[in-house]
Amino acid sequence: MSTKNMTDMTVGSPIQHIFRFAWPLLIGNLFQQLYNMVDSLIVGRFVGANAWQQ
Repeated sequence: MSTKNMTDMTVGSPIQHIFRFAWPLLIGNLFQQLYNMVDSLIVGRFVGANAWQQ
């Protein structure tokens, strides 16, 4: 197995390793929040207050 793309997380600053490890999770959560906000705006605008009345 090639080790050139691997990072030894036992050496160096733990805070830096935690941030580098969590960065993709934070970006994913940001996009998920953005999607939920846009979805709420679209549903609120086009469905409106009459959504429960059939």
